[in-house]
Amino acid sequence: MVFRHFPHYVLFFLIFFSFAGVSAKEKDSLRTAAEAGNTAAQFRLANEYFYGSRTRKKNYTLAAHWYLTVANKNVPEGMFNYALCLDQGLGVERNPFLAAEYYRKAAETKTLPYAMFNYALLLRKGIVCRSREEEKRRPQNFNFEKDEAKSNLLLEELIQRGFAPAMTEMAEILFHKKERSPEETDRIFTLLYRASKDSAAPAKTFRYLSDCYFNGIGTRPDGVRMIECLERAVHKGDAMSMLKLAYCLESGVYVDLNEKRALELYQRAAKYGHGEALFKVGKAIAENRIKNISPVQAMEYYKRAAEKNHAEAWYRLGEILEQGNEKVKADIVSARNAYFQSARLGYPRAQYRVGLFFLGEEEQTAVKDFTAAVYWFRQGAERGDGPSMRGLAHCLYHGKGCDADRSLGMYWLKRAAQEGDLRAMEMIRNRQIP
Repeated sequence: MVFRHFPHYVLFFLIFFSFAGVSAKEKDSLRTAAEAGNTAAQFRLANEYFYGSRTRKKNYTLAAHWYLTVANKNVPEGMFNYALCLDQGLGVERNPFLAAEYYRKAAETKTLPYAMFNYALLLRKGIVCRSREEEKRRPQNFNFEKDEAKSNLLLEELIQRGFAPAMTEMAEILFHKKERSPEETDRIFTLLYRASKDSAAPAKTFRYLSDCYFNGIGTRPDGVRMIECLERAVHKGDAMSMLKLAYCLESGVYVDLNEKRALELYQRAAKYGHGEALFKVGKAIAENRIKNISPVQAMEYYKRAAEKNHAEAWYRLGEILEQGNEKVKADIVSARNAYFQSARLGYPRAQYRVGLFFLGEEEQTAVKDFTAAVYWFRQGAERGDGPSMRGLAHCLYHGKGCDADRSLGMYWLKRAAQEGDLRAMEMIRNRQIP
């Protein structure tokens, strides 16, 4: 069972095991056997409380209790599952520090690949605290340091055992390495290809394998296999792969154009909270390409995408707030704040709008600051935005916020025209100054 809102180093995999002594016929007396000290019964009872059964409702508190009971007997499965409960706050108060200890104990038995794997990821990424308050609860005598070398050793040991998640993790590490040798590049593909043959391979195995086929990493480029890998990752519920496959479908990259399915995939990925997918769905709604949703609902998707720091979503949100619609009254102040957020995140058209604010050419401008206007126009211009180039040309030509340089000003005006800015084209055609 994978909970996607949990920290990504946690692979929630509840392991079932059995000792001799508890049969199906004895299931009705399971609790009695557990209370009598039967270890297998205790673990099975914990699982039933965790998942729920015909005779027992889900109860994470009791599940955690019985996992701890088994853990206290130094049974690896109990230690690992109790660590997961602590890590996620299921049935007990979340305690990532104590969880780390139980992960370590379970991993050191060398009997549970998933325990070794989670501990390896913990050593690489460190303990994840979800709030400052949680960090403040760190025990004074608790000592845990990230150790990438030890993490790598554990991963390599698991790779030798043929453990697919470890192969994928190592491939991902090599994939994002700034400089890698040809041997490491070849190993990325080898590891992913081996992992892909295992039913336990995580979804991202196929996503990274699709990248290998697309970019020719460790193998020859192969568009057909790239799409096949994306399809398998999508089948396993990988939101990023949904996004990538949707892009291929709407752009005709190695597949026939299929906007309907592309939008379906964007909507699926949006349910996972992926910022780009939320933005794509919002844009499709605004453009009335999703017929069963009113265009005014686009704002809700833009808001959610903006919360994920999606630059263009902030800009589109600003446009709606500036103009208003049947659901939202025009709010210039909020619109301006949205444009600023977009500009700070690097969206060039928002940088142009912010430049206009400081230039004093927008309505209700509170303050003029020509130096700030030049700064934002230049940011947009350097990102290839035609209107930003025209704004920068205006400042340079007239010496607003910078030393006057008409030659440089005309240079940027011509650049704006080359980028397709209609006003810049008209100015040049009519021999007007910026």
